[in-house]
Amino acid sequence: MMNLKLCLAVIVIALTALKVDGGSVDRRHDHSHDLHSPEAALLAIPGSLAVEHQHLHEVLGSLVGRKEPVGPAARILADLLEPHFQKENADALPLLGLLSALGRGEITDVMRPAIEASKKLKAGMPEMMAEHKSIKAALDGLRKAGERANDRDAMEFAEELSLHAQTEEEVLYPAAILVGAYIETQLRPSTPKNK
Repeated sequence: MMNLKLCLAVIVIALTALKVDGGSVDRRHDHSHDLHSPEAALLAIPGSLAVEHQHLHEVLGSLVGRKEPVGPAARILADLLEPHFQKENADALPLLGLLSALGRGEITDVMRPAIEASKKLKAGMPEMMAEHKSIKAALDGLRKAGERANDRDAMEFAEELSLHAQTEEEVLYPAAILVGAYIETQLRPSTPKNK
């Protein structure tokens, strides 16, 4: 299941993104030697998501080794899921590594690559959603195979991965896109106000 702290962090960044004046944003702090810096986080998938993806990968691996009908249905799913997870790990999840720093109001120019990364993710969303559609069809196949074989593990995994995909669509992908959009608003040069 999704980590509650991650969901709360997503809500914090979404609400913070609505405040575009940037008054409380710390742009001066030098994070260059901080292991938990925004710069390091830019390349880091949040630990809870990395663990969840690893868990899903391991469970699916165990199902692939099962007899028919579950094993072949799990193989079809695995063949679709592997390149999709690679794409998520490259394009979407690393952006979420910035949520903690952004929630603390920390923004530096080194975060600028997140702007283009989120635009790339946004442009790629139709493809990601098409992949999810194929994955959901394969999940349905695994669920049905689990029912035919009376394999509770297969049925539970299909439900777990379905919920994971829904969370990505409803929370994680939009949050990743918001990360770049928020950074862009905060690092945009301010225009002087006329008096």
